[in-house]
Amino acid sequence: MNKVLYIILISLFSLILTSCADKEEEKEGPVLTEVYAVTTQTSDPSPNYTFSSTKAGTITYGGSCSSVTTSATSGNNTITFTSLSDGTYSNCTIIVTDSDGNASNTLSVTSFTISDDTPGDDDTTSSSSYSGKFVAVGDNGTIVTSTSTSSNLWGVTYANSKFVFVGTDGTILNSSDNGTTWIPRTSGTTNHLRDVIYANSKFVSVGASGTILTSDNGTTWTSMTSGTTKGLRAIAYGCILPACTRSISTFVTVGESGTILTSSDGISWEDRTDTNVASKKLRGITYGSSDDPIFVAVGRTGTILTSSNGYGTSWTSRTSGTRKKLNGITYGNSTYVTVGNSGTILTSTDGTSWTEKTSGITENLNGVTYDNSLFVAEGDSGTILTSSDGTTWTSRTSGTTEGLKRVTYENNTFVSVGNSGTILNSSNGTTWTSVSVGNSGNSWTSATSPTTKYLYGVTSGNNTFVAGGETGNIVRSTDNGSSWDNVTSPTNQKITGITFGNNTFVASAQSGRIVRSTDNGSSFNYATDPTNEHLYAVTFGNSTFVAVGGATSGNIVRSTDNGSSFDNATHSTFPCLYGVGFGNNTFIAVCYGAILRSTDNGSSWDNVTSPTTTPTLVLNAVTFGNNTFVSVGRYGKIVRSTDNGSSFENVTSPTGERLYAVTFGNNTFVAVGNSGNILRSTDNGTTWDNVTSPTAESLKGVGFLE
Repeated sequence: MNKVLYIILISLFSLILTSCADKEEEKEGPVLTEVYAVTTQTSDPSPNYTFSSTKAGTITYGGSCSSVTTSATSGNNTITFTSLSDGTYSNCTIIVTDSDGNASNTLSVTSFTISDDTPGDDDTTSSSSYSGKFVAVGDNGTIVTSTSTSSNLWGVTYANSKFVFVGTDGTILNSSDNGTTWIPRTSGTTNHLRDVIYANSKFVSVGASGTILTSDNGTTWTSMTSGTTKGLRAIAYGCILPACTRSISTFVTVGESGTILTSSDGISWEDRTDTNVASKKLRGITYGSSDDPIFVAVGRTGTILTSSNGYGTSWTSRTSGTRKKLNGITYGNSTYVTVGNSGTILTSTDGTSWTEKTSGITENLNGVTYDNSLFVAEGDSGTILTSSDGTTWTSRTSGTTEGLKRVTYENNTFVSVGNSGTILNSSNGTTWTSVSVGNSGNSWTSATSPTTKYLYGVTSGNNTFVAGGETGNIVRSTDNGSSWDNVTSPTNQKITGITFGNNTFVASAQSGRIVRSTDNGSSFNYATDPTNEHLYAVTFGNSTFVAVGGATSGNIVRSTDNGSSFDNATHSTFPCLYGVGFGNNTFIAVCYGAILRSTDNGSSWDNVTSPTTTPTLVLNAVTFGNNTFVSVGRYGKIVRSTDNGSSFENVTSPTGERLYAVTFGNNTFVAVGNSGNILRSTDNGTTWDNVTSPTAESLKGVGFLE
């Protein structure tokens, strides 16, 4: 009996304990943890924040933050804070209360700052990208280098038969052929330039730290006093009457912290900033027309301002209906169109009332223009949209993934510019062509040479250019070809070719001389002379240096010990081998109407059927790129092979001048020759164009630095 009683009492006690445990569990509130904090410094006034909760419930916000989201689920929850002013937020908290009234722990939101001037808002982005450089050398110590458009380009305009591009670090470029070739100009500033316009017989560019530059010709630029240190982002010009007389015409530029400046001549500027109207960064501005004389400026948090007096002196804030950042604006077909982040597009017929349109994309849109009866907008990741009415938009293929920043229509051509020197053009806004991305050998400038000796070869390695030439002269550049110094040479024989491999520079010379450097071209020493015959070219591949030359018969020498010693390979029955190249485990040597090929590291060579059968048609050089061998020679001769050097075909050349050298880089073949001739091909050597050369001196060598 006692045992039964004990069992009953134990069971009742267990039930009581279980019931109490359940009640205790019910009293436990949700547990909150931070998942994704707000970016430490952001320009977004309504940032997202993600936290996790172990239970569903009602959200209570504390401190300076709030959100329209008031319910939490079990798991991760992403909320958007209600629009916040610029400043630091360190007191924001979140509590979730479950359905039983149990409150969670107080989650402290990691401190964050909202600022009008953040690195993410792209004012401090410098042009750090680099896309290589071509260098050509020649007679009388001539050195020319290809100029690079690796700077981010932010503005473009057209006047006086030329396009003017502006960008990071004070970049200014001129182009008279729709951006295909261009000439860099001295801006006199390293501040980023964000926009450029031509009006009232002058170019005006604006940029960071209150920079304003003017130019009558787009070539020579003068700095103006703006009266502000705020970054300026955009500029427009307007006049009240069709005649656009000086007395009633105005430049207006806008920028950080609601900055607005006006000028009647682009020289003297007045501050029209009204922080009661706008204190956020203004990113774009346009002018209607003489019949609709309204300036409209747009910016952060959906800011839209209008000035209807034609002078930009007083401004009114308008309701945009969005909190998205607005980056650009234009006027056309009696319609204002502004574009912004997350594919935002708004339109208005009066600048006052705005309607959102469907863009069909989520990429940020940075700029928009209207001309040729077409609106064209562009943005991040190579986005291009077109519309005939501003309402219905069609996505176009740009051919690039670079961010596009500005677009204009002039000279019967749409031209778009963007990151990493990207320049695109289109005759109709529908089909686009990349005319310049990075450094493609389409524009050249002269460099100061430390010698007047003829230079016959140039190569690169370890961020260093090395060139050699007459009487053993050697010059070297360690700053991307900008400046050059003489290097002590161990020979007085003419250096005819130079290459780089396995951290070693090797140069070939007359009388069979070979010199080498293992300290990045700082000093050179003799290698073993394998022959007394002249050597005219040298290359490197598969851990093997191969040099070629000869007088009455082609001479081939090779080294497998990093250029320390060379041995004679099988001689060719052809006289004088002038060029040698390597690619895809194959060496190719060229000479008088003949081509030789080796697939065993230069040990043995076979004749290849050459399309150049005339003995006097000398092939002077050969190179390899994109699975293609290209050889150039006398009378502008160009031949190519796409089957690893087994056979070659003739290519139409745009010149009859002798070509001495050819190289490959950045998906471009570049050949150089007599009278400063420079040719380039961007389609694997199939077609070639002449490039404007900065010199009339004959160019004997060309190289490319990655």
